[in-house]
Amino acid sequence: MKSAELGCPPIPLPPLESMVALPDLYLQPGVESFQYAEEAPSSHIHYVGLLPLPPSQYPLPDWWHELDKTKRLVLVTQGTIANRDLGQVIGPTLTGLAAQEDAIVLATTAGRPQHRDRGIETDRSVRS
Repeated sequence: MKSAELGCPPIPLPPLESMVALPDLYLQPGVESFQYAEEAPSSHIHYVGLLPLPPSQYPLPDWWHELDKTKRLVLVTQGTIANRDLGQVIGPTLTGLAAQEDAIVLATTAGRPQHRDRGIETDRSVRS
């Protein structure tokens, strides 16, 4: 249902921007130092840190025990919204770090194994 059908004016910004820009107070999970620097930081955004963990831990993937704890672990993600083209961030990261024998790259894809159907070249070390 559109806002006009409810008798409301259209939102002045795209939906994702409106979620943050329109409220008087926006509580942002995480820490400010992880955010891009802004010329004029928004005073209505308050960073609340880590959200509480769920009471039960999710099961680890079958390959988790194969991780080599002596290597650096690099996490790369495109988040849950901008993940239609994994060639923007995840692909170049996998390519750029492929020769690094002292690193393991962990790529998150919003819950869907996507490297096979998105044209990203991977080697036998890739797990999903």
